[in-house]
Amino acid sequence: MEKVPMNESILRNLPGFSPIHWKYGNQYNIVLRNKQQQQQLSENNKSLILCGHADVVPSTTTTTSSSWTKCTTPFTPTIHLNRLYGRGSGDMKAGLSCMIYALLTLQQLHYIPSGTLQLEIVCEEECTGNGCLALRHHAAASSSSS
Repeated sequence: MEKVPMNESILRNLPGFSPIHWKYGNQYNIVLRNKQQQQQLSENNKSLILCGHADVVPSTTTTTSSSWTKCTTPFTPTIHLNRLYGRGSGDMKAGLSCMIYALLTLQQLHYIPSGTLQLEIVCEEECTGNGCLALRHHAAASSSSS
């Protein structure tokens, strides 16, 4: 596992940066890859990156309790008729879960792909996309230094 920080002082100078009106603080993107297979790969093998975000849209007046019609408020996760309601309960969480279970299934089958499999969990996509920008910059910097 690798934690890639959201470093605004670096990101703001990159093409594609979107201005923000907050501080990133201790937010990180997460990158998971199979280290064992890294030693067995040639540069010609294809890779697969599965990328999804874990953030939710900022809390605004559109997410106040009065705008919710299902048996809950935005900040109180509730299961009603076998459905989960609450801020961020839909969005990309199911997609991330599917990605994780797909990789776990490959591992349980002892499948070793010829290329790199990588899972990226981005902490900032909803407002700017700067999370993916941070990961692409980190990957480019890492490959140029090796």
